[in-house]
Amino acid sequence: MIGARNHPLPWLLACLCMALLLRAAPARAQSAPPDLPTYTGWLREAYAAAQRGDRLGLEDAAARLEAAERVRLPDGTDVPADNSWLRAALNVPAPDMAAIGARLGALLDALDTLAPPDDVAAALLAFLRPRRAVAHDLVVRAERHAESLRADLPAPVLCHADLHAGNAYITPGGALYIIDWDTLILAPKEHDLMFVGGGLGFRGHTPAEEARVFYKGYGPAQIDTRALAYYRYDRIVQDLAIYCSDVLTSDAGGADRAQALIYTQSNFAPGGTIERAYAAERATPPAD
Repeated sequence: MIGARNHPLPWLLACLCMALLLRAAPARAQSAPPDLPTYTGWLREAYAAAQRGDRLGLEDAAARLEAAERVRLPDGTDVPADNSWLRAALNVPAPDMAAIGARLGALLDALDTLAPPDDVAAALLAFLRPRRAVAHDLVVRAERHAESLRADLPAPVLCHADLHAGNAYITPGGALYIIDWDTLILAPKEHDLMFVGGGLGFRGHTPAEEARVFYKGYGPAQIDTRALAYYRYDRIVQDLAIYCSDVLTSDAGGADRAQALIYTQSNFAPGGTIERAYAAERATPPAD
């Protein structure tokens, strides 16, 4: 995996700030905790350093935030703050895409000889056999785009890395909550933007409608379609490798096995993730 827009995302900063302030942390002695404006400023500095690819600046911001164990609110109340997420984000290793792609390729090559452990595995084998060339092609395309991005990587920013609709909640009162922050990583903004109009199958909007509504609120943005295509291929290859390995090489998993079959099939559906990844690639200008 290769690991937003040209200016800070206010909503992301707000979510980060609230998540950090509300997250419980062991109370230890700390002199003069920063007030909320100071603390928010440090978060902005960390985000700006990530945007410009300033690793040293980000390390400095991380150290300052980690030292802030409590934050003082405008009413004088001190609340705990746990900033270990930033250090964890800096240390997240990238998945070994070469190994993941090789694993999927090996499973695809063995589709004619694998003995299915149950009916779900048999159904998955029957579904994948006529589509193995497409799946192999996904691995090739992911590797090709990865090479291109290594030579010319867009500026990294803090990314959620799993920002699909299932991790976003809107209350009846209109408040937005984004969950599952354990996947934070430094990567090009397209790592998150690839979910928008990505064909993940959430109900209510077509991929085109989803993208139109999102970017109406997000505002003008220069999107690197190479990165967008790569992250979509990357996600599909990882998911297929996991689902195929879990279902075809074991009978464990219970009801999750049937769900893995549904998820695998959904990638190949009209308007699904594969079609949307191809669409991103078609929008990519040819290399000079």
